[in-house]
Amino acid sequence: MDLDVEDDKSLTDFHIDIPYDVYQKMKPIKINVLRKAKQELRDQKLEIVIKNSILSLVEMKHTIPYAGSIHTISIDPVIVHNWFPYQMVVYKESKANSLRNCRVCIDPTGSVVRNVNRTSQELRVQSSHIFLFVTVLNDGCIQVPVCQMLSEVQDLPTITYRLSQWIRAGATSPYEVVIDYYNAAFIGAVIRAFCSGLLDVFLRLDIAHLIKMIFRWKCFKVRSHGKIKEFYVRAIKPRTLEQFRTILTEILVIISSEYDGSIEGTTYDTSSEKFREKILKQIENDNFKENIISYNEELAEKNEDIENIFQSSNISNNMDIFIKSIKNV
Repeated sequence: MDLDVEDDKSLTDFHIDIPYDVYQKMKPIKINVLRKAKQELRDQKLEIVIKNSILSLVEMKHTIPYAGSIHTISIDPVIVHNWFPYQMVVYKESKANSLRNCRVCIDPTGSVVRNVNRTSQELRVQSSHIFLFVTVLNDGCIQVPVCQMLSEVQDLPTITYRLSQWIRAGATSPYEVVIDYYNAAFIGAVIRAFCSGLLDVFLRLDIAHLIKMIFRWKCFKVRSHGKIKEFYVRAIKPRTLEQFRTILTEILVIISSEYDGSIEGTTYDTSSEKFREKILKQIENDNFKENIISYNEELAEKNEDIENIFQSSNISNNMDIFIKSIKNV
């Protein structure tokens, strides 16, 4: 079979002119052959001699230019800790010059690394899903990754060891850590590694992941509840426990009430209507604190003769117990 090949360079770039009918006939064989040839050429350029990915990492760990960048390698379970020397330098300089604005964000990502084969092709035993944990520095001026980890295990000791190893290498604890609500072990590992028994690092849970969790609630999967879902998601604005207590109480009142609007035969609004209007006003305005204060004063003047049912009910008492339990954790 004659193939019209342009020149020698096209062979390395895999640009081959083949008639369409010829391509269709040889397609089942051609794709695998070219894929294998391309892989061999890539391995040759990268000087990859060992075909095992884990053993290749061991080779890279002790050779230039990767020596000093890969710090821990585990085969079973698969764990790889790495950070480059320049990443450590960038983090230290940013921490020293950021004036307490040094913030790191840690986020695990799946579906990036393929599972590793543990046994021969006959048994086909593979590793579990391997997650990539990336620590990203953000000081207001730059945003760069400063530490990476590949891990098949996502428990508290493993993540704690990885972060502690980074601290022992010369990094100091950041002023603020932003993480998603991945699991309790992840949150606990960050606290153990960075706080050293004292809560001197501000830990922030990413609001985007919290919103995503609420969007997955079964009660919001009904198409007709789209506006209701948007209402509750936009009501996520508390920054203190007191604001959280207030907004949570208001939301519970709204979702538990069968009616809203004004009380029949009077000019007074129901509790659910007052709380709904209050939350809507919080959503519509930008300055959260000032609007809360002004709106509370407006309600107090208008409805000062109405007793707040929920302040004297068991719901309020149970909420106080709930808030106190959070403070004691």
